[in-house]
Amino acid sequence: MIPAFADERRFKPLTKQRVIACTPRKRQLESRNVIFMFSRLFESSARWKWSLVQSAAEDEVAAAFGGAAVFLSLSRLEGLPITTLEAMACGCVVAGFTGIGGREYATSANGFWVEEDDCESCALALASAVRLAEAGGPALRAMNSAAMKTASDWSHANFLRELESYWRRSIHS
Repeated sequence: MIPAFADERRFKPLTKQRVIACTPRKRQLESRNVIFMFSRLFESSARWKWSLVQSAAEDEVAAAFGGAAVFLSLSRLEGLPITTLEAMACGCVVAGFTGIGGREYATSANGFWVEEDDCESCALALASAVRLAEAGGPALRAMNSAAMKTASDWSHANFLRELESYWRRSIHS
């Protein structure tokens, strides 16, 4: 199989702000619930802004993710949640749902993952992600490194290597 890719040529870290980015299209109800619970559970939530990315061009998405410190993963019933990988490539601390297909790459080292449809756990995971982003230090660097390593496994460069390998095997078989 040739992997899909999160295009590292576009999706990369920018100067991080106290912003939580998400793409709520597939989980509109859950996103409202998680945002409401997060605002009630996390006493410092007012210091954070939300970037609800919808109907945006790829460059706009890359800019939003690049500047966000945290990404709320609202993936749902996806074979491969590319949006979450793009956020990882941008250096976001990721929290939320795997969308089922994301279980292939989701680990405790690269994000704060919760069971599908568990909004309360998602809000708590989001609070953990925000605390980590605020604290900085070695724990943040370790999670960002693990997430960016995960994203690099799904990079455009890796896609090209796998595609070339496929064609070389096909020609010689």
